[in-house]
Amino acid sequence: MVPVCLLALPIFAAMAQDRAVPAAPASGGIAAKLQPFVDKHKMAGAVVLVADKDKVLDVETVGYADLTAQKPMAADDMFWIASMSKPMTVTALMMLVDEGKVNVDDPVEKYLPYFKGQMVADSADPRTTLHPQQPPILVRNLLSHTSGLPLFSPVEKPTLDLLPLSEAVPSYARTVLMFEPGTKYSYSNAGINTAGRIIEVVSGMPYEKFMEERLFKPLGMKDTTFWPNEEQLQRLAKSYRENAQKDNLEETDINYLHYPLNDVQHRFPMPAGSLFHGGRRGEVRSNVSQQGHFPGAALSVGSHGRRDDDQANCTGDKDSLRIRVDHKRLGVRAFWTL
Repeated sequence: MVPVCLLALPIFAAMAQDRAVPAAPASGGIAAKLQPFVDKHKMAGAVVLVADKDKVLDVETVGYADLTAQKPMAADDMFWIASMSKPMTVTALMMLVDEGKVNVDDPVEKYLPYFKGQMVADSADPRTTLHPQQPPILVRNLLSHTSGLPLFSPVEKPTLDLLPLSEAVPSYARTVLMFEPGTKYSYSNAGINTAGRIIEVVSGMPYEKFMEERLFKPLGMKDTTFWPNEEQLQRLAKSYRENAQKDNLEETDINYLHYPLNDVQHRFPMPAGSLFHGGRRGEVRSNVSQQGHFPGAALSVGSHGRRDDDQANCTGDKDSLRIRVDHKRLGVRAFWTL
């Protein structure tokens, strides 16, 4: 069996009643399977990419990037990829592990001393007593969502991208842990953002510069950015939600992010979920697959094929995550268990 990677970058939306204007037809066989979801308004549109270990096999589109303007989805449209930013951040940190600069079994406080002495709630009831954490949060807990840190901290309002990591991450250390580190699983943006801060402290580089120089450039991910420029904003697919009557779709902003999205003065990179990604205009066959480059090179889930250029494999269960990376362009050759 030849392993393949199927990647869909969709604009999701709630179900609504049929509209008078017909949906843009799907461009191929796989996208056609998604057409009913567009017709029933479960999503506005999607770009679908299929690749094996060697190359991109197909790129297809379905639905609309802009429902109001009736603009069909294009293969080079941009998307906010939200939490798909997380595996990229984890890979960047694990590159430092591979270089011997970080150890996943180290306490986070070794790199960020303000995490020392964090308290833990005795139960889910915030009125109960607190006690010191035992054991401390380990780096591996950040990466596997077992740190006890919350989804985000109270200071990250009204959006999650208004503070630099040097300010946001200390606020996590001031929060009460939800449980003892390593004992439970709870999805945590704060944990991944803390990993991003460790990247900064250990590398001596801003997180976004490390990502650009060590990950995006070597993989040719030219249209992956925290701040889409004017040209990229023209290709950014609209976001939608169901309306109050739950019978149609309405356009909405990304409520986790500050606008304008290209505001480099007031928006800061969020390792847990502020990346935008798309295919470069005029270079669709090679660069719409930029997001395909990443799982192919670093986190190709369930793929056991091998190539001279790269090999990757990610398996896991509720207690661990195993990542294998063998990629010459990234300078990484390792097998990691978290």
